[in-house]
Amino acid sequence: MTKLSPIESEFATTEEAEAHDAWVSAKVEKALPSTKPRIPHDQVMAETRARIESRNFDRHQVSPPLDEQASLVGKAASRIERPGLGLLALAAT
Repeated sequence: MTKLSPIESEFATTEEAEAHDAWVSAKVEKALPSTKPRIPHDQVMAETRARIESRNFDRHQVSPPLDEQASLVGKAASRIERPGLGLLALAAT
């Protein structure tokens, strides 16, 4: 097991880095042949900004329960990782 410096990598070992690379590659390979409708990057970002701004505007209100927060994060992530947009498109931006 080769340890990595936090300056070099966000992973503690080369094995962790390689496992993450394999996981990302598998997700991309699975997404590429999909025929699901794609959501343009600009649309996803605009919707995300609007959510953030509405949260900032309502800052004086109590935060939603953690399960609702997790649901919002999951919805945003599922839209960003839609096939065709995927991680390759995000890396290119």
